[in-house]
Amino acid sequence: MNSRDEQGQRARIKMKKLTTHTAGILTLIFLTLGVAFAQTTTVKGVITDAKTGETLPYVNVQVVGTTIGSTTDAEGRYNLTLPVNKNVLKFTYIGYLSIEKTVTPGIAQSINVKMAVDALLLNEVTIKGKTSRYRNKDNPAVQLIREVIAHKEQNQMAGNEYVEYEQYEKIALSLSNLSDSFKERRIFRNYQFLFVNQDSTGMGGKNMLPAYMQEKLSKVYFRKNPYTKKQWVEADRKAEFDSKFIDNDGLNAYFRRLYEDIDIYKNDISIATNLLLSPIANTAPTFYKFFIRDTVKTQTPWLIELGFVPRNKTDMLFEGKLFVTLDGNYGVQNAYLTVNKDINLNFMRDLEAKLEFEKGSDGRYHPAKTTLGMEFALGEKAAGLYGQRVVNFKNFTGNQARPDSV
Repeated sequence: MNSRDEQGQRARIKMKKLTTHTAGILTLIFLTLGVAFAQTTTVKGVITDAKTGETLPYVNVQVVGTTIGSTTDAEGRYNLTLPVNKNVLKFTYIGYLSIEKTVTPGIAQSINVKMAVDALLLNEVTIKGKTSRYRNKDNPAVQLIREVIAHKEQNQMAGNEYVEYEQYEKIALSLSNLSDSFKERRIFRNYQFLFVNQDSTGMGGKNMLPAYMQEKLSKVYFRKNPYTKKQWVEADRKAEFDSKFIDNDGLNAYFRRLYEDIDIYKNDISIATNLLLSPIANTAPTFYKFFIRDTVKTQTPWLIELGFVPRNKTDMLFEGKLFVTLDGNYGVQNAYLTVNKDINLNFMRDLEAKLEFEKGSDGRYHPAKTTLGMEFALGEKAAGLYGQRVVNFKNFTGNQARPDSV
């Protein structure tokens, strides 16, 4: 064998080894891919209302035991890939009973789900997949607010025979929407610390100058039958003006009348000597539009964020949002109230009220804090008067009888 034949033979042997090695690598790759594909399961399907057959958009689809999840699209379709060692899907939707489905591991499959309405929560509510004209009938938001209305008596303070608590309140008034040139006047040159500086978009404008403040600490006693409510003032401090020019007692009485308590459980709420219909009044669904905006699952119990707006923007109504508890009490845990610019509230330029409630030992939600801010002015750009009343409640005690002497 000459040298050329020997070189050719060596090349063929080398090529054979390379081909065998490459084939081994390719085989290993395909086996690896096969194992990888076998380690996941692809599931798709459509979710519908069990009664009407309509598709349900934005249903939560969760792989039980993992953080893997998805939601259905506008037509109720979903597509999800899950690990082969996880084989349970959970479907949840506001107003419907949750449901779990078992998946066959390792193969692509279709699982269509029919979800039943939670009659306890929303009394046979139907969810529409497409946007349509607003109406109360078959509206889950309206059904929810009706549950809140139905549970008002047990959630409000008057649901107890006796209630007592401590109350701290502060009223502060400031000249608002002041210009920079006003702030820089010579008379204020050494008193810049008096001004309250904030975001120009906030209520009161960029510059505010405090003008009045009153603080009060009280003990409040309430009896349902016969009705009695007594407030025992333990401490009171307020700004006093020269009595030659200002009637301090009259001024204090006026401010108390202007910034009255906000009780969302009453049908009518007094704001700046005007009566506005509460968003949970008995007739609220007739005058308000309600919308379910979100579900808050970061705390127990879960909350539903319920937005509301007036049907007629010029009526004496609020707009804002409520956070309603999903624990069977249908209590209001938080509320944000404001008003539309089109209604006339005696020179009021802006209004904002925040109500906070907390769950007591009796399972009911008692007021924890209320904040009411209002600004009055003769025009949108003119300087005005901004006032805020903050009330904190604590040490609630329910159904502890007290003698008439109290």
